[in-house]
Amino acid sequence: MANQNHQRPDQDASLYRDRGRAVFDLPAGHVDAVTFSSIHSIMRPTAMPNRKLLSAIIFLSFIPLHVAQTGRPSRVEVEKRVDSILSKMTQEEKIEIIGGINDFYTRPIPRLGIPSLRMSDGPMGVHDYGLTTAYPAGIALAASWDVDLAQRIGSAMGRDARARGVHFVLAPGMNIYRAPMNGRNFEYFGEDPFLASRMAVSVIKGIQGQRVIATAKHFPSRL
Repeated sequence: MANQNHQRPDQDASLYRDRGRAVFDLPAGHVDAVTFSSIHSIMRPTAMPNRKLLSAIIFLSFIPLHVAQTGRPSRVEVEKRVDSILSKMTQEEKIEIIGGINDFYTRPIPRLGIPSLRMSDGPMGVHDYGLTTAYPAGIALAASWDVDLAQRIGSAMGRDARARGVHFVLAPGMNIYRAPMNGRNFEYFGEDPFLASRMAVSVIKGIQGQRVIATAKHFPSRL
């Protein structure tokens, strides 16, 4: 989460779309060690393909009402809605919505009808909101080689999340085992990339089948 006590960026700084990617540029010599340089270092190299983070937040803010009225929206409808809202957002709002507020909440933008969205840590259950079910560790689930079981567990996690008003579940964890002393290895699906990918896809399908967004992790900064 970005530090909320950030300075306003220089007028020459810009957050924009480039060939389906979100890009944040800073002028030469700009220094903000906590917020803007951190966002720049994360977003510029990886370029957030298809502006997925902003798209997911915006998409989740309107999908429940839309689904109730018309059924599942088409990809074209989602893209048009995302583009429309992004075009109305200020640069500060774009930074704030990916920075979040407090623990596990996104910042709302009432003027655009974007509510605060709630996240829960994973990957072995819906954490942080009282008593909950603890599901098997990733390595135990992978040892079953049972993708149907993985999807059923994902579906159960999705139902747990919806019951608690959670929009994002930070799961599954799918790091490939590289360091035997990594204390978080138990969360993941082992050293085989094919097995890990199949188990992760099944968990994701289960979670998102309950209209809760899954978050495959961790990509940077974790072994």
